[in-house]
Order: sequence, then C-alpha cells, then structure tokens
Amino acid sequence: MSTAETPQPDLEQQRAEIAETVEALHAKLDVPTRGKAVVKNQAARLNENTALRNGLIAAVVAAVALITVRRVQVHRRR
Repeated sequence: MSTAETPQPDLEQQRAEIAETVEALHAKLDVPTRGKAVVKNQAARLNENTALRNGLIAAVVAAVALITVRRVQVHRRR
C-alpha cells in the first residue's frame, strides 16, 4: 500500500486526542486533588444536612411553643 491510497489521519486531531487522553490520565492519577474534591463535596452535603436539621428543630420548637401557649390560654379561661 502506498501513502497515496491510505488517507493520513489529521495530525492536529491526533494531537488533540492525545492531549485529552493525557489530561484524563493526569486527573485520574492526581490523588491529592481528587481527595480534596471528595472532602469538599462531603462538606457541602454536611452543610446542607445541618441546615435541614436546624430548620426541623426550629419547626419543632415553634410547634411546642404554640401548643404550650394554647394550653395556657385554655387553662386561664377555666
């Protein structure tokens, strides 16, 4: 086979594909950065859970306070 019959792959495209592959391998092997990303993600989830828990606690406290006030009002009317 001669080179005239076989189309040559685009050199720039090959370079781009190799660069993309190298970047992907580098990201996969960069354990400290991956570890930091996992910790950051877990911290964000913890903050979300804390906010939800605090909102739930506030709702329960408000409900207990409302029930207590209502019982005092009913008791004073008797």
